[in-house]
Amino acid sequence: MGLYEKDSRGDYYTWSNKQPSGTIYSRIDRVIGNLNKHQQNIDTTLCILEPGISDHALLCFKGPELCDSRRKQFKCRQLAVSLQGWDNMLQQGKFNSKKVCIELKNHSPEVSWKSIFFNNFARPHAKFTLWMACHNNLATKERLHRFSLIDNDICCFCSEQESLSHLFFKCSSLASVWRYVLQWIHCDHQPQRWNEEINWVIKCSKEKGHKVIILKAAFTETVYEL
Repeated sequence: MGLYEKDSRGDYYTWSNKQPSGTIYSRIDRVIGNLNKHQQNIDTTLCILEPGISDHALLCFKGPELCDSRRKQFKCRQLAVSLQGWDNMLQQGKFNSKKVCIELKNHSPEVSWKSIFFNNFARPHAKFTLWMACHNNLATKERLHRFSLIDNDICCFCSEQESLSHLFFKCSSLASVWRYVLQWIHCDHQPQRWNEEINWVIKCSKEKGHKVIILKAAFTETVYEL
């Protein structure tokens, strides 16, 4: 039939009876294929791992080692040479690790709402919920209904569609909660739609003082609870 066994790395035996006395080892598990399959997977390696709950060893295919030490060194060297001012550092004989770190760092686009999370003393899971809302990734009914995970997308407090903008704070019932929180922290402000409200909080977050810290924490916790 032209079947061949795949070469493996690791322990030779793949099964044992796991008995404290009279232990038996055997090579039961193996990978066998024809010549065409071996040629298609010529760059893969069959690794025999330690057995878990089962008495059989785990078999794992691993791809080619693309990130060996030599390639990593070459890649880092290419990045360093491409840095601005690298030649000047070599000529001056001084290595500025801070400058190199800044240049090597992947600069991601800054977001306008990052100031809300600075010195924000809300609970971690509340800040994560606000972060998801800022990315428009909250599991609202409108979003779940779009993925056919629920039957309807109607808000629980009214008859409108439950979207992010509706929750914060188009819905009158939920807007009243945020209005009460604002009154409680002595902040004279009327709740608006999500985009206007988040822009207002961003503007306030750039100021200093204990009132700003309280506002950011109150806004974060309100979004989480709603």
